[in-house]
Amino acid sequence: MAKLIITMAGASRQMPLTALTTRLAIGRAAHNDLVIDHPGVSAEHAIIVIDSGDGGDAYLEDLGSTNGTLVNGQPVMRHFLQSGDVIELAECRIVFDMAGGLPCADAAPPENDTLRLDTPRLRILNGAHAGLSFDLVKPLTTVGRLGKQVAAILRLPDGVSLMHVEGATHPLVNDRPAGAGMHRLQHLDTIDMSGTRLQFYSQPVSQ
Repeated sequence: MAKLIITMAGASRQMPLTALTTRLAIGRAAHNDLVIDHPGVSAEHAIIVIDSGDGGDAYLEDLGSTNGTLVNGQPVMRHFLQSGDVIELAECRIVFDMAGGLPCADAAPPENDTLRLDTPRLRILNGAHAGLSFDLVKPLTTVGRLGKQVAAILRLPDGVSLMHVEGATHPLVNDRPAGAGMHRLQHLDTIDMSGTRLQFYSQPVSQ
C-alpha cells in the first residue's frame, strides 16, 4: 500500500495514500493534512502533489519555508518524487513509499467517453505534432522534457495553474516568463516550452 512513513523523536507512524490523495499539505499549522509539531517546521512548509492516474507522477514543493526541505540529503524547492525518497523537514523524516501503488478510488467509472464541456485542454501549435490536443483530465499533468524543461499543469478548485518544475529557464506564458510559484492560466493563453508552443483552452471552442 502506498504511504508516507513519518519518523520524529524516535516515534514512527504511517499515513496511507489513496487514489483520492492528490494534494497533501505539510506544516506546523493545524489545517495541514500532515501536521508536524516542531518549531523548525513552518506553518505551511511544503506540499506533495500526486497524479493518481496511470502515470503516477508525484512531486514535492517547498512553500518558501524558513528552514528549507531536504530530499535524500539535498536541499530542494521542487522535486519529482520516487518511491523510497527520504524527505526531511527539521527533525522530521518522511519516507515516500509507493510500493504496491495507489488503491483504486471508490468512485464509479464514467458510463461513456464523453468529457464535460468545461474540461480544460492543451493544443500543440507547432512542430511535428502541431494540431494535436489533449484534455487535462488528471489533477496533475507534466509537460516538457526531463533534464531540459518540465512544468506541471494542476487542476485546482479555483482553476488551472502552471508551475515550473525543472530546467534552467522558466516556461513562457504569452511570451513572458511564468516565474516561480503557481501561474494561473486563462482561456487562450499560449505556453512556450523550449520552443514548443501550446495553447490552453478552458472553454469549448469550434473545431
